[in-house]
Amino acid sequence: MNITGLLLVSILFPFLAAVLVPLTRRLGADEGRTALFAAGLTFVLCFLTALYARAGFTGDIFVAMPLGLSAHFAGDGVSAFMACAASFLSFIIMYYSQGYIKDSGHKAEYYAACMVFLGAMTGLVYSVNLAWIFVFWEITAICSWRLVGYFRAKADVAKANKTF
Repeated sequence: MNITGLLLVSILFPFLAAVLVPLTRRLGADEGRTALFAAGLTFVLCFLTALYARAGFTGDIFVAMPLGLSAHFAGDGVSAFMACAASFLSFIIMYYSQGYIKDSGHKAEYYAACMVFLGAMTGLVYSVNLAWIFVFWEITAICSWRLVGYFRAKADVAKANKTF
């Protein structure tokens, strides 16, 4: 796979995993382990993109759209490093959160929100168009709001609203 393919997959895979994580519960698998595997795979994809960028290759994806909303993503050394940092930190967060999320009744929602957050972060760092940077930034804001108020206590919801 070339760097452009890695770039595309590393952006889209976390969003796909966010849809698949709740479905794994119906199949009898643990959502936390599925999300942890998906975050680890996203890190590997971002790391491979960083290796390509270090070797001097750059990935470029451009999808023409009207009204200046063309999707343009580029993978260079700095963006690949930031994607690696975001995906590695997401992996660590999901690993350590398994202890205090395991007794929650709606942990699939938590892990799906984490995966959407990860996908938005990779899209944010690889995006070249300001409109798409804004879109991905807003997705991270909505996910942060949802994750801060995850336990749904009155104080948690107040903190989440303040965060938003």
